[in-house]
Amino acid sequence: MYAFQKDFAKAEPILLRAVKIDEILYGHDGSEALLNLTALCGTYDLWGKPENSERFHKHLLVILEKQYGPDNPIIVPALTSQAQALRSLGRNDEATKIEQRIKTIHATAMNQN
Repeated sequence: MYAFQKDFAKAEPILLRAVKIDEILYGHDGSEALLNLTALCGTYDLWGKPENSERFHKHLLVILEKQYGPDNPIIVPALTSQAQALRSLGRNDEATKIEQRIKTIHATAMNQN
């Protein structure tokens, strides 16, 4: 609720706790953590905290890649958000590599159709 109200300072500790609980219950890379981890990433994105956003998007990507594979188009939104966070942090070379990966995923998906 706090995230929807844009009260990110109140949302953050609750979401961090939820992610920690998921990690304890399901392991660091458990797919059950996707919902809370996605909410945390979105909160940091909207709050303008790219240093936190990038770190948790990286974690989110590990889980998504484990579940769907590294070239599945379902991971593109997480990759896009991670690239945006990296650009905000001035890490343009890393962002460019991710953006190239996104293009490759799109091209591969188009060739399969």
